Amino acid sequence: MVAARVRHRIHGCRAGLWHDRPMRWLIRVALLAALVTTTTPAEAGKRRPPLIVAVDKGDGAKVAKLLKRAKPRDLDAFDDAPGSPTAGLRAIEVAARRGDAALVDALLAAGATATARALEAAAEGGQLAIATRLVERGAPRADLALTAAAKAGHADVVAALLPAARAADRYFNLDQVLEFAVYFPPRPSATVVELLLRERANPGIGWGPGAHTVLHMAVSKGALDVMAALLAAGAPVDAEDKDGFTPLLGAVNGARLDAVRALLAAKADPRRRTRRGDTAMTLIADGADATFVPLLETLLAAQVPIDHATPDGVTALMVAARAGNRAWVDVLLAHGAAVAARTTAGEVALDAALACAIDASPWGPGVVRDCHGDVARALLAGAKPPLGRADAHERSTLARAIMSGDDALVARLLALGVRDASVDDRGANPYHYAARYGSPAMVTALAAAKLGGAAALGALDDADQTPLAIARTTGKPGVADALVAAGAR
Repeated sequence: MVAARVRHRIHGCRAGLWHDRPMRWLIRVALLAALVTTTTPAEAGKRRPPLIVAVDKGDGAKVAKLLKRAKPRDLDAFDDAPGSPTAGLRAIEVAARRGDAALVDALLAAGATATARALEAAAEGGQLAIATRLVERGAPRADLALTAAAKAGHADVVAALLPAARAADRYFNLDQVLEFAVYFPPRPSATVVELLLRERANPGIGWGPGAHTVLHMAVSKGALDVMAALLAAGAPVDAEDKDGFTPLLGAVNGARLDAVRALLAAKADPRRRTRRGDTAMTLIADGADATFVPLLETLLAAQVPIDHATPDGVTALMVAARAGNRAWVDVLLAHGAAVAARTTAGEVALDAALACAIDASPWGPGVVRDCHGDVARALLAGAKPPLGRADAHERSTLARAIMSGDDALVARLLALGVRDASVDDRGANPYHYAARYGSPAMVTALAAAKLGGAAALGALDDADQTPLAIARTTGKPGVADALVAAGAR
């Protein structure tokens, strides 16, 4: 009797709660939350298949136990668990990636599919036995696996997969495999390359939009053994890429001395030019240091003129001078580079050394750059050196020497008889330049040489400023005193 009354009250309480609309919604939300929180990863489709977990751990006993009761769909199931180390793989692919031949055999015996991805993983890992077994069981895309083995440098796997790759695809491209074998590895395998070449891969095949041949690529990696194999197979030694670089020019540009020697021995033409007109000599001088000296000597021994110039007449000496590379200028001069050589525009190496430019500043006379006084002095060390010409702003060689701030350079030009007091495109003469960029010693030397006379000392530039006014404005009292001592007013 008592139990019946309790049940009646509970039922009434439940009924009352259910007929209360807000309470009814609250109950529904609570039930939904409970359903979501109690859903297991397996129910959500995110649990790693037990077979893949066992294979990933290399647990042969567990794998054997699972295979006894496995269904066909279990054998080829994917690991769909987000963040899993084997996400997106089947069990046989995991086994192949591990290089576990026993697990691969067990899975195949149980009916697992020999997949292309499993074959590629085995080939990339150099697992010849696994790759062979998978091919026997009909794994597709042997061409992809072959390429993976070639990139990884596994010659035995490449040899084993070649017949299957050709049988699977009548249009199989062995040339592309050679490209991949040379391009992708940091250190290509000469054994793989030789094998592919024996199978008649094209030793002159090009790569991508840059049109680099496999020989270009071997040179860029310093792979001398691969270079030797390609050259022996008839690779075109003077093939050009899209920028006109031959393998030899690429080797020179990369300062690869051994590669340069090997290519010269293979009769590469050392006088070729790039599309931009660079020669082997100008490529050497661009940023060269002392380590490039043997490279220079190697080219000179190959009868390349040291003044071999671009179509515009630019020589290696000019390139080094423009870069301000005094050490390399000295090396080139010691080997007989011509100081008097001129470009088609009439410029000499001295003009390149004094290619002065000014970075304007609102607070002062500006910062001078690309004005290499020490290099210019080295170029002027001879008895009768060429003295250059006015630049695009009509600045004389003497004006640019003053811009360099090198007192010894200015003294050397005056000693060579330079007395050029001409004005630039803004009406400034050498005294105006000395007032901005020079020193008291320069002013004294210019005045002692009677450069331009009193008229030059008091001349106005296009801004109506005299040299003395400029020196005072730019805060150079020493220069101003020297100008006054020279007769400026």
